[in-house]
Amino acid sequence: MLRYIGIVSVGLMFMVSCAKNTTEPMKVFPPGCEDTVFFSTQIQPLFTTNCSTSGCHDQSTAQNGYVFETYDQIVNSAEDALQTIKHEPGVVAMPSGSPQLNDSLIQQLVCWIGQGKMNN
Repeated sequence: MLRYIGIVSVGLMFMVSCAKNTTEPMKVFPPGCEDTVFFSTQIQPLFTTNCSTSGCHDQSTAQNGYVFETYDQIVNSAEDALQTIKHEPGVVAMPSGSPQLNDSLIQQLVCWIGQGKMNN
């Protein structure tokens, strides 16, 4: 009986020790996204320069209810913004009165969204 308890105890120790994964999860990036996109140095400046300018999507104007000045404001409307800057059918193309943003800027937003819209 004592031998049985010892075997069961050792087995339980192995099960418990294997249940905890101490390694960091592997990052999976969307296709075309080789590097992490950072909100503070890439996404915020994209919106500041092209969207939240005076008279557009800043706090004082809020065109069509969209304000793009803070992380929370941007993260909550990122997919809508992506559709408009890609000039997809059925949406108003943005930036208003300007040509479509270059592909590398659009790709940054695609990657940031695909990477979980981190506040980094």
